[in-house]
Amino acid sequence: MKKAILLMLLLIGELTIAEAQTETNKHNTKLPTFREVPSLTFKYIPLAALEPIYNTFELGLEYKFKPKLSIQGQFGYGTHKSSIYYDADLGDTPYRTYRMRGELRFYLGSSRSNKSTRRVLYSSEELEQSSAYQSHITEQDAKKHQYLALDIAHKNTIFFEAEMVGQDCENGVCAYERFTNYQRIKNVSIMHLKYGIQQFYTKNFCVDYYVGLGLRFVNVRLSDPSIEQGLRNDAFFFDAIDARSPGTFIVPSITLGVKLGYSIALKRVK
Repeated sequence: MKKAILLMLLLIGELTIAEAQTETNKHNTKLPTFREVPSLTFKYIPLAALEPIYNTFELGLEYKFKPKLSIQGQFGYGTHKSSIYYDADLGDTPYRTYRMRGELRFYLGSSRSNKSTRRVLYSSEELEQSSAYQSHITEQDAKKHQYLALDIAHKNTIFFEAEMVGQDCENGVCAYERFTNYQRIKNVSIMHLKYGIQQFYTKNFCVDYYVGLGLRFVNVRLSDPSIEQGLRNDAFFFDAIDARSPGTFIVPSITLGVKLGYSIALKRVK
């Protein structure tokens, strides 16, 4: 519980600092920095560490190679030892998990109007100082960072099970039970269509908010398929939410979250 409170406080702190910086920028006459291309944005996904079962320490990298296009990759890894919910005394199952994610982004807004604004910016000091100019820049910059994305991910989780399993089973009736160690292996392939806003609060710091809908293709198998008949059915009570029974499933999926990012512009190679 202490870990959960600490993580939430860190996230709230980051967002509070970003909001404070936004207020400061409103009264700052320094020329705003546009998101040049190519650029790299390093990202941390704080909510991934708070997931009940599939918690991971997850990092990402976005490469923006055109004003409206970017690609992004993420990788996360976690175990039950880093979960704030795991409790061995309650019989929770040890596990380890990793996930990989790739994303193709299309940024919305008119790059032509942004270029036009940039030309005006450097040709008129009076316009730079005016409140109308500041409002126009803010509106264009916010619109530029809305995006649509195709998100494809893969997640692998291995549960290290240890329980009484029926032996010599026939037609659901087992001759006896034996304590057995085995692995339950779960692979999930995921596809989402997402909408998001990547908002820059300072020259380099940004917060990426997103929501999306899609499908999950789930496959669950046992390290020893021969023991499936001897497993207790009550172990799969939450299959509708988190599939654990051996088999293949297709289920609807929703994703939403927040990413913290730090962006740097790259020099073009001539």
